[in-house]
Amino acid sequence: MKPTTIVMNYVALIQSSVISIDEVPTYIKADVEKWLAFFKNGKVGGEDNGLAN
Repeated sequence: MKPTTIVMNYVALIQSSVISIDEVPTYIKADVEKWLAFFKNGKVGGEDNGLAN
């Protein structure tokens, strides 16, 4: 499963402190939160994908 371009755009904006998670549209907020967590700890949905932390 790969993130869409729009999800990655929001992830980049949040990581760059341009916007906060509260400013993400509700229809895509769950996906953005999931990928933010992935880039923070290397896990999606609680599964370890083998990436180093």
